[in-house]
Amino acid sequence: MEAKSGYSNTVAQKWWEFDISCFGHRAIMNNITAAIALEQLKKLPAYMKRRAEIHQYYNEHLKPFSWIELPPVLPEYVETSYYFYHIQIKNGKRDEFARFLRENGIYTTYRYYPLHRVPGYGVTGDFPNADYAADHTLNLPIHQSITDDDLELIIEKVREFDNLFCK
Repeated sequence: MEAKSGYSNTVAQKWWEFDISCFGHRAIMNNITAAIALEQLKKLPAYMKRRAEIHQYYNEHLKPFSWIELPPVLPEYVETSYYFYHIQIKNGKRDEFARFLRENGIYTTYRYYPLHRVPGYGVTGDFPNADYAADHTLNLPIHQSITDDDLELIIEKVREFDNLFCK
């Protein structure tokens, strides 16, 4: 597993943070990109099945760790893309946990900052739930190419962090 992302910045402690310097993006798809997308869409059911398996694996294997809050159980009628696997770290060690995983080759991130924390939006106010989510949430790797060996390594490193820092 690689510990790099497509974004680069100078923030070493929270590598997932970046500054928004301008708003909006215009993208025009060309015919080659469209053809690739159409072929990839044929694989979507298999990708979704694998992501669901990974989600379930995490749910089963992370349950014993009281300092990890698992994602909410969705009602039967809800269908998800399993785009992210969000956990919340309840012991205040989210950044240490993320750094530990990264040092062991497991890339984690956090996305979707509250708008009041992005200066360019000019949103002000007190939003304690959004602040809590931003300070405690971490996304574990979830994509269709993760192997069972990768998943075992991730859980092994969670156990190791638990033994070193959470007992």
